[in-house]
Amino acid sequence: QKKFKDSEFVHVIQQNDFHEAIIRGDFDVVITECFLGWTDGLQILKKIKERFPYLPVIMVTNTKSEEFITEGMKFGLSNFILKTNLDILPAAVKERLEKLKLLKMYDEARSLMNNASDAIFLTDIEGDLQEVNKKAEELTGYTKEELIHMNFTQLHPKEDIERVISAFKEGVKKGSGSVSDVLLLRKDGKKLYVDITGSVIEHAGNRVTQAIIRDVTY
Repeated sequence: QKKFKDSEFVHVIQQNDFHEAIIRGDFDVVITECFLGWTDGLQILKKIKERFPYLPVIMVTNTKSEEFITEGMKFGLSNFILKTNLDILPAAVKERLEKLKLLKMYDEARSLMNNASDAIFLTDIEGDLQEVNKKAEELTGYTKEELIHMNFTQLHPKEDIERVISAFKEGVKKGSGSVSDVLLLRKDGKKLYVDITGSVIEHAGNRVTQAIIRDVTY
């Protein structure tokens, strides 16, 4: 109890309690038993994941059945803990809450990217594209699926590629950088003049570069 002293619990005993909790939806993690009098933990899991796909669900169980556990994992079970090993529950809850927080932060960042007025490209340190926003698709004429199989060098014509590569390497070394009035080559063959501002950031646990590209074609 001491390890959960700052937490608020909603106890779900009967089916009506569960329906009320689902309607409220204001919880951060679900801890359920494997078998209840009116249903079982798998049914609880399925109904929760239908409404709240990201919500962590931890199942407390007496069974070591691989079939049951595999079925649970298939429907998004976060963790299962044997009742004989309940002392690890606080740590398991903390871990899942931290992962949920990261997922929410990632979704917020992706939403900000897609609503940005400039094209945004994320690449690894080798320059391979990892993520782009909608504006990047509009600017280049490529779809996101096409872009994330490309290296940034494929987006620039031969006459400017050395300058862009040099700026990229310098930016990776220093942590940030910029280059102005370079040519970007669209999928349809049209060339645009763009300004690029780049920085090295942490994304999904990896060190990546973020390039913000603005069309300055006159």
